[in-house]
Amino acid sequence: MKSIQSKILGAILGCIMLTLACTLPSYSQDISLRGTLYAKSLDRYNGMKESGGANRGVFIDIANKAYAYLGAPYCASGQSKAIDIYNAEQRNNTLDITCTIRSGRARAFITEQSIDARDVYYKKRDVPDNSFVIYKRSGGGHISYNHNGKQFHFNSTPQGLSGSQWNGTWSGWKQEDLKRQCSPLRAFRITHFTLLT
Repeated sequence: MKSIQSKILGAILGCIMLTLACTLPSYSQDISLRGTLYAKSLDRYNGMKESGGANRGVFIDIANKAYAYLGAPYCASGQSKAIDIYNAEQRNNTLDITCTIRSGRARAFITEQSIDARDVYYKKRDVPDNSFVIYKRSGGGHISYNHNGKQFHFNSTPQGLSGSQWNGTWSGWKQEDLKRQCSPLRAFRITHFTLLT
């Protein structure tokens, strides 16, 4: 009698677990949806140009007042403020970006969980989607956001035009070969990917 009850209870628990697995979104689905929504929220800054001086503009000044100083390069402070605005619009629901990093320094986005770009360059890993892309250069860093093979940069230069890729006058989407930019031999190179959480 006990073994029949155990089997029935096991079958019921198995059905419940299967139902939950099929109805609850997985962690990767949640990250994918959150990443897509964040990418859409970045569209409002696509094509934004500086105004009123170098590294200045309405949104730029707001971001730099929060995370750097007026007139500072704003790739990281722009991402930080864009996350704040995205979260405020989500009204603290389950799709909030839980990454707690907010900084005017791109290299501050490197965490213990970040993916080393050399692993991507040497084909041990794929370029991670929905991730912050952290660059290193002589004298500083840069950050962009990677989604579906395109990258959103604050404080850059439009694709195909000459100019600074880390201290330009424009913000927007580009489509770049990130694997090539992971080469340890490049002066301006990707060093880490930090997944959006």
